[in-house]
Amino acid sequence: MYPTLLTINPKSVIMKTKISSKVFLILVLIILSPIVLFSQWKKGDWLAEGSIGNLQVTSSQLRAGSFKNKNSDIQTVFSLRPSLGYFVSQNVMIGATFGFGYTSLKNYSYYPDGKTYYSGIYRGSSLSIIPAIRYYFKTESEKNKFYVQLGAGPGIGVFNKQENTNYDPSGAVSGYYKVTYPKVPTSFYGQAFIGFNHFLTTNVAFNSAVGYNYARGKTTTVVTTSGNIVSIGGNQTQVSNSSNLFWSLGFTMIIPGKKNR
Repeated sequence: MYPTLLTINPKSVIMKTKISSKVFLILVLIILSPIVLFSQWKKGDWLAEGSIGNLQVTSSQLRAGSFKNKNSDIQTVFSLRPSLGYFVSQNVMIGATFGFGYTSLKNYSYYPDGKTYYSGIYRGSSLSIIPAIRYYFKTESEKNKFYVQLGAGPGIGVFNKQENTNYDPSGAVSGYYKVTYPKVPTSFYGQAFIGFNHFLTTNVAFNSAVGYNYARGKTTTVVTTSGNIVSIGGNQTQVSNSSNLFWSLGFTMIIPGKKNR
């Protein structure tokens, strides 16, 4: 029995070469696709961003015994931070953050038998506009971008309500306390934070940030009382300084400028 000779079909070699070339081209396109799909923005492009931050919904109770010295609090806090900016260079954006903050607090205290001794509410909201500058760090990845942002600007209180009511053991109202605001509360804000954009498409990215917020506020109030609550009376002006760490989550959109369309 003689060995079988192996024959090569030239056409099959050409066909395999063509298939290999196609596979190679597809692999090259896959490797380069992040660059193609997530190209960098340019000078003259716009940035629009929407974020929600410091969302808190808390409920707490403090008691000794059954209802003895029981106190409860329910608090809701959140802030909205839409931003608009313009790229003056590939890595630098100048713009402003428009802030809206809301706080709601309800607190209660009870007699040992469970009847309400005291109930109070506070609701407040504010608006702010904070001019800012943002710098994007250069990274190898076109899909992931880190940035830092600094800003400072004014704010005002647009709605504030604070009322407290006391009750006697029978459940009847025994005292009342109310705060009104004859002048619009004003504030000054300073912010510094680090953020991260993860691009989901060419122009849309998931945004997250953590940072530091400083606020200095001035508030004028008038206190009205009745019943067993001692009246403080007259106008009171308070100047407050506060600082806190904050976080925010949202989305960033890059809008091509007129010259880059």
